[in-house]
Amino acid sequence: MATPEESLFCPITFELFTDPVLAQDGHTYERQAIEEWIRQHGTSPITRQSLSLEYLYPNILVRQLIDSFEQSTRNKNYQFTLGIDVKKRESQPFIQTFGKSIYRAQWLPTNRGRPEIILLKIEGTRARKEASFYVDLSRHPYIVRTFGLVYDTENNRNDNSVMLLQEYAPEGNLFHKLQDCSTVIYEEVFIEIFLQIIDAMAYLTHNNVIHGDLACRNVLVFRFDASNPRNNHVKLTDFGISRNTQLYSMEPVAAQTRINIVPIRYAAPEILSSDVTYHAYTEKSDIYSMGVLMWEAYKRGEIPWSYISDDEEVIRHVRSGQHLLQPPNCSQQYWSIILKTWSTNAEDRPKFQELGNALREQHYHENIAVANSGSNNVGIFLRYGNGSFANQMIYSTKSSPWSVAVGDFNNDTILDIVVVNRGNDTIGIFLGWGNGFFSSQTTFMTGFNSQPNAVAVGDFNNDTLLDIIVANYGTNNVGMLLGYGNGSFASVRFFSTDYGSLPFAISVGDLDNDGKLDFVAANEGADNLKTFLQTC
Repeated sequence: MATPEESLFCPITFELFTDPVLAQDGHTYERQAIEEWIRQHGTSPITRQSLSLEYLYPNILVRQLIDSFEQSTRNKNYQFTLGIDVKKRESQPFIQTFGKSIYRAQWLPTNRGRPEIILLKIEGTRARKEASFYVDLSRHPYIVRTFGLVYDTENNRNDNSVMLLQEYAPEGNLFHKLQDCSTVIYEEVFIEIFLQIIDAMAYLTHNNVIHGDLACRNVLVFRFDASNPRNNHVKLTDFGISRNTQLYSMEPVAAQTRINIVPIRYAAPEILSSDVTYHAYTEKSDIYSMGVLMWEAYKRGEIPWSYISDDEEVIRHVRSGQHLLQPPNCSQQYWSIILKTWSTNAEDRPKFQELGNALREQHYHENIAVANSGSNNVGIFLRYGNGSFANQMIYSTKSSPWSVAVGDFNNDTILDIVVVNRGNDTIGIFLGWGNGFFSSQTTFMTGFNSQPNAVAVGDFNNDTLLDIIVANYGTNNVGMLLGYGNGSFASVRFFSTDYGSLPFAISVGDLDNDGKLDFVAANEGADNLKTFLQTC
């Protein structure tokens, strides 16, 4: 973690200081943030030397710089003039996309004692609100800070655009950060980043703002650590500049600019309608895009539906209820949550507050389920949150459970348990109650004398409902039970693994990168793997 000299932003929170204190390492921090850090770590977040709460002193100079900066922006009514208050560092933007240009900028007459800044220029729009509104809306730890509006007096008459003065993100956007990262990214890191974005979206929703273009490219990175979730900090940008925005008014010349372009590969099915209206853009359409953003992050910046080149074909897929496939590094408990964001009926999708609560429940309270074949039961260990677990709770299966998996089988956003009972040729479903307890077992046949050995879950018929597959050791096949979404399943279908193969384990994934979920069986008797590729 590094901080520029004389920065007005805390290197922990990346927010403007309100109570800056100087620590023993010679760096300045927000008091509350560094006190919490010292209690947890005891060392400097920058130099790693030991720090003590007793040796934190008010930084009067930084406080004066903050007061001076905020007073000057208030005196300007958060409205600045290009060439007088700020200037572009270069004439050409360092980022330019559909209708949007970003310029490196600096304060005039000097950058000293001021935060690093950029100019965001949005073509084909006019600001609908007072400058102070955009400033106040950005006062959130996970939203890019806006300092005000910038006017170009030389081009203002003929320039149908708005320019925002914003803070500079040293690590770039999340899309490029994920693509450039050469190390394994822990799943807990993804979840922490998602929670920060969701917090920002819940705040925007509360303020009646629809983002309209949620994607990794519109998340800026201020601190990134692939292995430590707490050492990550991102901020949301580009909200409210999509079509039908309430923050900006469109100009006639904007017909072909980004503000009129729907991000098709991230958009909800109701947005992709040919007769879409303003009313289709809601929190629930942003929720759908949030699910795609989470998928994109797990896939390290892969373009959604990348195997389909035609956008019209993508629209047909989405509007028919098809969805992206589970990334191999995405745990089932999180995938079940993501699937809820893609419900075809917008009202069935969670709100951002609900989505955040569901992720936090899994993130901070993951538990363990084990199949105890010798004692004919399933054991549940509930995590306390400090690395320890409660004593095992027992749920009887009565017949030699051999393998266990989790998923939301009745579509209530609460994880359930499935086990394979080798002793009586069944799977057993234990529906979760959301408090660590489960219903008694309901069984479904896997075939006479099938002796199921292993179980896996996935959506094999693209109906957003979880299905189950089992490796049938006794009958040399894989059994598939399609889910109805209410905790029950259709009769088993069989896929042969060949005579004498004795399938012992099973796994799922998109093995041929065609967007369809496949599976593979490990055959003990034949000493081989057999793949099953989905063709329709």
